[in-house]
Amino acid sequence: MRWPKRIGTKLGLVFAGLFALTMLLIAAALHMVVTERATVTVADEMTASGAVFSRLFLDKAADKQADAQLLAKDFGFRAAATSADPPTIASALENLAIRLGTTSLALIDTDGMVLGAVGKRLPLDKLTAHLDLSDDAALVDNKTGVLFAQDTPYLAGVAEVRAPNLVSWIVFGDEITSQKIAELNALSALNFNARLQLVDHNSLPPSTARQVGQDIVFARLAPSLLDTQRSQLVLTYPIADALRPYRSLAGVLLIVMLGCGAGVAGISWVVARRLAQPISDLSIAATALRDGQSAQVVVRSQDELGDLARAFNDMSGEIARREEDLRTQALTDRETGLPNRRAFEHALETLQSDTCDVHVLAIGLERYTEINAMIGIELCAQLLAKIGQRLARADAHVAHIACLSGGILAALIKGPKGTDILAKTADIRAALDDTFVVEGTAIDVQFKIGISSPCAQRSGPLRDAVMALEKAHATYADDVMFDPASAPATADNLSLMGDLIKALERGHVFLVYQPKYDLRSGAAVGVEALVRWEDPARGMVFPDQFIPLAEESGRIDALSRY
Repeated sequence: MRWPKRIGTKLGLVFAGLFALTMLLIAAALHMVVTERATVTVADEMTASGAVFSRLFLDKAADKQADAQLLAKDFGFRAAATSADPPTIASALENLAIRLGTTSLALIDTDGMVLGAVGKRLPLDKLTAHLDLSDDAALVDNKTGVLFAQDTPYLAGVAEVRAPNLVSWIVFGDEITSQKIAELNALSALNFNARLQLVDHNSLPPSTARQVGQDIVFARLAPSLLDTQRSQLVLTYPIADALRPYRSLAGVLLIVMLGCGAGVAGISWVVARRLAQPISDLSIAATALRDGQSAQVVVRSQDELGDLARAFNDMSGEIARREEDLRTQALTDRETGLPNRRAFEHALETLQSDTCDVHVLAIGLERYTEINAMIGIELCAQLLAKIGQRLARADAHVAHIACLSGGILAALIKGPKGTDILAKTADIRAALDDTFVVEGTAIDVQFKIGISSPCAQRSGPLRDAVMALEKAHATYADDVMFDPASAPATADNLSLMGDLIKALERGHVFLVYQPKYDLRSGAAVGVEALVRWEDPARGMVFPDQFIPLAEESGRIDALSRY
């Protein structure tokens, strides 16, 4: 069986398992207590019943012995007992046996000779050893008790026959059948299995009840007629019968335990789910936080889990604030506080592609280098910030403003379809061509504007606008619309312009001279200097290929100085 992964299921199983274990331990303890209590109860009843059985045996034997002693004094019986006539003695014994209600009866003279016997034969040879025939005191010890004849127990006794001296003994015995034992057993509260048995002289029965196998056994010495025979009364009672009165209680307890177990299992499941839910919420929220999403958890309690949820919410909020700060720093120009190029490009990515009323403006501040040198970097940054703020107020269609490097601002114009962008730039210029005051210093600024349309060239509208601005600077025009047909903004041309500066530094650009010949004089009157560029990778680059690009990109000044 695989251990479940969810902590709620684990807690539920642990709680239910602990409860089940507790119930099993309680059931085992109850079983032990009930069994012990039942055993003690049965043992007490056995002790009392054993004493009652012994007492009843003694009382019954004493009654028969008293009756026999009384009948032995009858003149007719004494005459028959001393007649030495066996038939007469046998007749007298039969009559006496009927009157006593015994199953065995014998008459023994003082010499130990059996004068007569009726019924089942008793062990008279063993009995004569019990009598002191030479003493008028007659019996050395008992007059009644249990006597075994061929493994059959008898309730036996002896009585004297005197005329007037001791002339013989009456020995009577009444077989102790299982029926008689059952009659005595009916007097006890429990239906014991009782039996009489001989016991070794060297072993005494225990004084208390004990468990033997599946039964409770109690043994008690029974009164014996002969010292040579020791008998015991053995009572047995099944443990199952002793526990039977407790079965209904056990059934009720079982039902209660099952009901409580089902209830505890359900409650444990609910509690485990409630305990695990905040942890599950934290796990889901942590995963969302890992994926860069905003995450908060519901505080469900005021305990340690609630403290953990609140701490997580605080941490998540702090992370969100730090990410927002980082995002703001990443998308903001630190000097001016305006959005930077990255923020502007992000705004461009969110434009709808099915409209052509969006334009990108690259607004360049003229004489930026001189102004920066005159008022300093900080004041120049404040100037650009003020220009950006005024630009945002200049037209409601200005959707986004950004500060680029080198005194260039970018603006995203999103107007209604068919908007005349040149008219818009005129309005913007009118709003910007004014004096700006920075910390008491009045600064008069002028601008050049390069314009591009994302619909016309989606590969790099901001770059196209900057290139249009450079062309405006180079051609001394105020506003220049980017023309994809004449733009040198291919990857090869951009690489070419970058390599041109390196070629000037490394001597790959050189001059050749073409003579100027005067036909009238027939002599050379001068030379014309022509620039040539031999690139190690491209070979000879023709002037008509790189000079127009240098003029368009503003690199012509460096080439002209060379």
